[in-house]
Parts: sequence; structure tokens; C-alpha cells
Amino acid sequence: MLLKSGQNSGGGIFGYFKGSPSLEGQALPEVKKALVDDAPRIVRLTIWAVILFFVFLLVWANYAVIDEVTKGEGKAIPSTKIQKIQNLEGGIVAQIYAHDGQIVDAGAPLIRLDDTRFASNVGETEADRLAMQLRVERLSAEVDDRPLNISAEARKLVPNQASNEESLYKSRRQQLVDEVGGLQQQLIQRQQELREFASKQEQYRSSLGLLRQEIGMSEPLVSQGAVSPVDILRLKRSEVETRGQLDGTTLAIPRAQAAIAEVQRKIDETRGKFRSDALTQLNEARTNLSKAQSTAKGLEDRVNRTMVTSPVRGVVKQMLVNTVGGVIQPGSDIAEVVPLDDTLLVEARIRPQDIAFLHPGQEAMIKFTAYDYTIYGGLKG
Repeated sequence: MLLKSGQNSGGGIFGYFKGSPSLEGQALPEVKKALVDDAPRIVRLTIWAVILFFVFLLVWANYAVIDEVTKGEGKAIPSTKIQKIQNLEGGIVAQIYAHDGQIVDAGAPLIRLDDTRFASNVGETEADRLAMQLRVERLSAEVDDRPLNISAEARKLVPNQASNEESLYKSRRQQLVDEVGGLQQQLIQRQQELREFASKQEQYRSSLGLLRQEIGMSEPLVSQGAVSPVDILRLKRSEVETRGQLDGTTLAIPRAQAAIAEVQRKIDETRGKFRSDALTQLNEARTNLSKAQSTAKGLEDRVNRTMVTSPVRGVVKQMLVNTVGGVIQPGSDIAEVVPLDDTLLVEARIRPQDIAFLHPGQEAMIKFTAYDYTIYGGLKG
């Protein structure tokens, strides 16, 4: 130390921090004097800096929170398993839309199969369905006794069937009209006969009354010789004949009425048989139409299934089909898609001594070994 032992240093160590006056007045070179004057100042600043550092360290240690990291290894498992895409019928690959690692939306196309076979079957079935629908429409018109109404779409798509059904409708209607028309002519004749019988009955009844009146007036004149007995006999014979004609006409009226009822029954029977036959055919046609619609729906569904799509939004893990023109067996796997919009479960293994530092709801940072954390970062959970 530069201080002498017998000299008052201005309060010991504190005097040292404040500066030593004992050097004042000594004849030292200017450089040495500057060094001696600056040395205590540097020491003082250094000591104060150390003291402040330790004070800050104590304050920080008292209030600061240190994060403790617990590490473990595990594996990520989606709550919904990997979606394996298949096709029920299989077929020839016409086009491939996706590749490994591609992110696809729900309903996005993955591959398209050749639909030529199914499309041709759909066309045939659709034609059969329209033809059966036309048949149902015709038979419904016959049952309801209304005009046939064929849509413009049916005339455009199946013109031959539309023309055939229209011709058949007109032919059957004309046949019914002819049969009923013939019976109606018979009905008119029977009604005319009934009117004639009624007229004759009235005529005979009037004639019989006049004859009886004439006989009653002539019989008293026979005794007087004014009327011949032969004339009386002739009048009585006319009375008998007229009464016979009246009785015959009276009996003919019920027969004429029965004939009219029979003809009317035949008319109703003809119309009823026509409607009954049409109704039977209509029920059968409706059954066949329902079958045709089901078949068409099934074939249309097959055509739609030739476009294989992703059921969920996710990442294409693996495309198992990579060859256009290749054959896919029915029910075989086509692709695997890992869902994205789903909960990702992480099963981690933690050391027993670290379990005490974990609790439910605690934040975690998941780092995947397959990706560089410094580039892609981690996944918070």
C-alpha cells in the first residue's frame, strides 16, 4: 500500500475510497502522480460495480421465476386413425390427381377410374326407366280416363317409346270406344222398343175400353133387331184379340227393361274390364319402374364411385396406386390419408423423478424428430 502506517489516512478504508491526501505535496513525476491519483478511482468503481451486481443478483433471485424443463420421448397418434381409401368395384385407373405428402381437402379427388362400362349400363337403364315411366303414364291415363300427356323431355330422350305408347293409348281407347259404342247402339234400340211397347200398351188399353163400351151399347139392341148377333160376336172377338195384344205388350215391357239393363251392364262391364286390365298393368309397371329406378340409382352410384375422393381433410401419407392404366382389384387399398382437422394425441414417457413437476393443463412444446426444430419449429400443446 502507498499509505504509511503512522499517518492518518482520513478514516481508514473509507478514506482510501475518498482519496488519499498524504500524497499531496510530494514531488513526484507528473506521470507517476497521475497513475497514483487514478488508481483509487478505478478500484472504487470496480468495488461498487461488484456490490451492485451482487445486490441485483439477490433481488433477481428473490423475485425471478426459473422455468424447469421436463423432457421425454414419445409418439404422436391421431385420435382418428389413418384413413385407408378403397373402391368397392375396382377398375382401370384413368387419372391420378394426388401424390405423397400433398394436403387434400375433404372431397378432393385422388384418382379417377374408367367409367365406360358403368356409364353404358347407366344409359341403358335410364332408357328402360324412361320407357317404363311412359308406360306408367299411359296406363294412369287409361285408369283415370283422361288424355295422355307425354313430356317434351321424354319425347326428346326416348322418341320411339313415346310414339309407341301414344299409339297404343289411342288404339286401346278407340277399341274401348268401338265396343262401348256398339253396346250403346243396342241400348238405344232396346230403349226404343220399350217406348214402343209402352205406346202399344196404352193404345191396346184404350181400344179395349172402347170395344167394351161398344159391346155394352150394342147388346140391348139385339133384342130389338137393330143389331145383328153376328156383329156382337165380331165385337167380342175383337175384344179378346185386343186384350191378348194388351197382355202380350204388358209382358214385353219387363223383357225390354231387362234387355236394357243387360246392355247397360255390358257397357259397364266393358269399361270396368278395360280399367281393371289397365290397373293391373299399371301396378305391374309401377313395380318394374321402382326396380328400374333402384337399378339406375345403383349404377349411378357406381359411376360416382369411379371418382375416388378423400373423406377428410388431411395429408396423403401414401399413394398405393401410381400407374395410369393399371388395374385396381375390388376392395383393395388405393391411398392413405392422415387427418389434419383432428386432435393429435402424444404419448410421452417421462422419468419417474420428473412426474412431480407435471400437472394437467400444463403447456408443452412438441418437437418432431422428422423435422429440424430450428427451421420448422415445434408444436404447442
